[in-house]
Amino acid sequence: MSDDSNINIYPRFLKLRKRISIDKVDWKWLSSNPNAIHILEKNLDKVNWSWLSDNPNAIHILEKNLDKINWKWLSMNLNIFKYDYKEIKNALYNENGFVEELMMNRFHPSNMSKWYGWGFDDIMGIEQ
Repeated sequence: MSDDSNINIYPRFLKLRKRISIDKVDWKWLSSNPNAIHILEKNLDKVNWSWLSDNPNAIHILEKNLDKINWKWLSMNLNIFKYDYKEIKNALYNENGFVEELMMNRFHPSNMSKWYGWGFDDIMGIEQ
């Protein structure tokens, strides 16, 4: 028995198993399979675009084929969102941002007893 628990980590290294013919696969279902992206990229003429629109690993294909997207199905695709790291940084460091709030909380005098080992031992009068 093989361990397929991590099969989708490197889909470009995947091959169809022996005795599975590419000519007999159902392209609708294959289009929704995140591990089949390398096959779908080579067979765009056979792709079911509605099902591909919901495939989380197909975003790069869909971006190049906007006219073929099923927008309803794309709306269910979790990978249509990406992190805006610049906005996250701005939110953390702006006035009244998380970093300032965190500093106020952690360095509040009521937390001084927790500072041991942080390099503030001399402030607390702790001698080693």
